[in-house]
Amino acid sequence: FTYIYNINGKIGILNKEKINEKDKEGKPIKNKEYYILNIEGLIFRFKENRIREPLYMIPSKEECFEFIDNGCNIETTQELFIELEKYLNSLFDFRNKGDAKKCALYILFSYVIPYFNSSFFFGIDATKGAGKTTLLEIIAFLSRHGFLADVSPASIPRLKEKYDLSIFVDEIDELKNKEDIEGLLRKGQRRGNKYVRLNKNSLEEEIYEAFGIYGYSFRSSVEDAFKQRSIITRTATAKDGRLSVINLEKNTFLKPIFNKIFFWYIKNIFEFGSSSSKVVRVVGKSTNEQINFRDNFYDNLTSDFSKEENELIKKLFGRNSEIAYLFIRTCKLLKLNLLEEISKIIEEKQEDEEVPDNYYVDLIIEIFNEKLLQNQDWTLSKGEFIGYKYYPKTLFYFELIKTLKEHNLSGIGFKKWNSLLKDIGFIDKFNIRNQKTKGEKNPKPCLIFSKDVLKKLGIEYEEQIIDKIEIQKFK
Repeated sequence: FTYIYNINGKIGILNKEKINEKDKEGKPIKNKEYYILNIEGLIFRFKENRIREPLYMIPSKEECFEFIDNGCNIETTQELFIELEKYLNSLFDFRNKGDAKKCALYILFSYVIPYFNSSFFFGIDATKGAGKTTLLEIIAFLSRHGFLADVSPASIPRLKEKYDLSIFVDEIDELKNKEDIEGLLRKGQRRGNKYVRLNKNSLEEEIYEAFGIYGYSFRSSVEDAFKQRSIITRTATAKDGRLSVINLEKNTFLKPIFNKIFFWYIKNIFEFGSSSSKVVRVVGKSTNEQINFRDNFYDNLTSDFSKEENELIKKLFGRNSEIAYLFIRTCKLLKLNLLEEISKIIEEKQEDEEVPDNYYVDLIIEIFNEKLLQNQDWTLSKGEFIGYKYYPKTLFYFELIKTLKEHNLSGIGFKKWNSLLKDIGFIDKFNIRNQKTKGEKNPKPCLIFSKDVLKKLGIEYEEQIIDKIEIQKFK
């Protein structure tokens, strides 16, 4: 394998070459080969005679020579970003217009991560068959040192540190023995954080660098801590049947744009480096006259931000302000103007956190209004929740599946369905109870749309129904 190097702005290729050498007795050594890096007369000889095959995508030797022979000419960052977005839209049906830009920016962020002390993750939320694996494979293929971690979870910390990998995990919620993956994610947002585990055989501690790029997909739910550190993209079943065929050879189609990104990175390594003082800015010494240290620290980190960029960050809190800062700083580094898109990404993230699974919730409200609200058969006539609506849990699930299909959306797994119910406020043995339904002899688990659930869904009963409840309570 051939490696391409940029040394102080000069680019060259590592080759295996024979060198005329003599042994200790002065006799010529035949067929002695070394890895040699020759950059404009500067020659470096590598001690290792064998270079390990990397676990991630790299250009071929011929592609590297072609790049150098063409004078190392590359597209501008803006041109590359536009072309990358087109590739993503060509290979995947995104739910939202801005999702391709979101993916493109995260891919480029993976290449400039060495200039940051903080990171954030990329999550893909989808049910089975909704293309989550395809999208994850595309992002992993195009990212710097991208690695789809379809290996033993226990090996991932070692492989990540050894090869400096960007880790992508499919269906993280379904993994068995996932403590290593989750341990890396908990530590991986800050440079310098270590993931420590105990070797089960030697009982010695093993310490790994955790900081870096992580992406994952999930079918049901993941820890809130992971989601808060992530930008989440939701996927749906593709509407174009040709995509399934095209994606059988997606790596072939993606290779040209990968090469462009890789060579763009190689050419600009030191251009990025010249801006690193603003990416990882060192706050200067504070004088006694500087009263508000917080203002001083923040101003040092954002001195080149526009008024609009600062306003966006200051109206956010916690992880969201961190991610907004990292997005804006990445765009500054790459000289991209994407403030409007960043604002929309953060706004979507906030909405998603404020109301669980918005698009599912909207459809649950729709079903409630159409099936239950005006139908007295689904009104409880006695008990603690007298006057409130109820419906068999399994039947409601099938109604939701049917409604999702009518809206051209993918289904929802039963595990995620239960997680969604919990987020909305349904609790086993409280407002999920066995109830007899009309025409049925045996009771079955039913969802009771109690006052707390209705409040979370934003549903208001008409006054006469509330009155009925109060009247019957006092009978």
